[in-house]
Amino acid sequence: FQEAWNLITDAIEREKKWEYVTAVAFVVCFNGVLKYQSEGGLLSGTQSELLRDIVRITYSRRLHDPKLKDLRKEIEELTAV
Repeated sequence: FQEAWNLITDAIEREKKWEYVTAVAFVVCFNGVLKYQSEGGLLSGTQSELLRDIVRITYSRRLHDPKLKDLRKEIEELTAV
């Protein structure tokens, strides 16, 4: 999981600077996190914080992909404090 996490979060970090951002990297990230957790994996505090930042990016960039919205809702429920 760690290797995939590093790759996808690096991609999101690069893409967030682009003028036009698609939902693809976010969908991959959220799907991966949900699968990891469904298999008993736990995010570190740093990973959880970065995941919340990634969720905020999807709102600030106004990404409206239906699949992204569904996954984002699941992630928000997962990371709620």
